Formats: sequence, structure tokens, C-alpha cells
Amino acid sequence: FNAAKKLKVNQMLGGYMGCILIAPELIAMAGEGGVFTVFGLPCPVNNYSQTVIPIILSVFAMSLVYKLVNKLLPDILATVFTPFLTMIISTPIALCLLAPLGSVIGNGISGGLIAFGNATGFFGVGFIAAIWELLVMTGMHLALIIPMMASFFETGVGSGPMIAASFATWACYGVAFGAALRLKNREAKSNAFGFFASGILGGITEPTLYG
Repeated sequence: FNAAKKLKVNQMLGGYMGCILIAPELIAMAGEGGVFTVFGLPCPVNNYSQTVIPIILSVFAMSLVYKLVNKLLPDILATVFTPFLTMIISTPIALCLLAPLGSVIGNGISGGLIAFGNATGFFGVGFIAAIWELLVMTGMHLALIIPMMASFFETGVGSGPMIAASFATWACYGVAFGAALRLKNREAKSNAFGFFASGILGGITEPTLYG
């Protein structure tokens, strides 16, 4: 919805595209390793529920289709047919090409950061800690967590990226606690304390990041 707003196209179409990528049936197929097609085109199966790059790419492509269709159609038809044709054209492009591509890009970035963190010692730890919460906001942290946990269970020692994630997570709790102490508005102060509690009790940083 926000991506469509920034790109100055119908925001409900942006919401539609986001819903398509996290449809329960698609997530179920990703867990089962199923295969599906759109208009006869085979599409890779992925779980996009914790990612952001696939939806950004998909909405960007959708915006180009929307503007082109809207330009070609006469005004009397544009209100009804521009959204309809945009969905028909954009859905297979997103599901079969751009969303899988976005997933590959995200995993590639995450894999590179894992290798960088393990190879550069304390400098890599500091760098990944500095960008960790940005990775959380884009969903790319999940691609780092799996190899981090696998390494930990195999060796019993936390890798550099795992240490960086711990530092960044506790720093985020500190941000929430500091905000709760300094804010004057009662509602904002209460929210900040709630964000701090959600971190300490549940290990969740998203309320602080987005709140």
C-alpha cells in the first residue's frame, strides 16, 4: 500500500499485490514444496511473508503497467479497466519472476553478510550490528538466522553475526526504554514502555522499529 502511494498509483492495487504474495494457500504450498501455475506459466514456490524486496519489486513493476494501461485507455474506460488489466498483467509477472528474484536477492545479500561477518572479526560484528535492525525491517535477517543457528548447534559457539544480532537487539530494547523515560506525552510514554516489555519478555523488536 505504501509502495503504491510513493509510486503514485492506486494504493488498493498495492495492497492487492501484497495480499497475493502472502496468500495462505501460497504459504502452504511453500511449506509442502508444491508447484503452481498462473495462466499456464510455472512459478517458483516461496514463502514471502517475512520479506520486503519481492513486494517492492512487484509493486514497482505493477506501477509501470498501471501507468501504461491508464495512458492507453480512453477516460471512459480507464476507471474500470485500468485496475482490472493491471491485475491481470502484473500478477503473473510478480509471482513467476519478480517475487522469486527478490527472494534470491535477499538471500544473496544475507549470505554475503554471513561470510563477511565471519571473515572480518570484530569489524564485521560491529558493521552487522549497525545494520541488523534494517535487515529485520526488510525481512532479510531470517536468511541469516538459519545458518547462524546451525553453526551454533554444531559448534556450541556463537558466530560473529549471532553476536552482532544480540548487540543490536539489546540496543533496540535500550532505545525503547530510553524513549519511555524521556517522552512527556502519556500515551507515547506508555507505548514505549510496552515496546520495551515486548522486547524483554518476548524478544520482539518490531514494535520499537515500527512504533
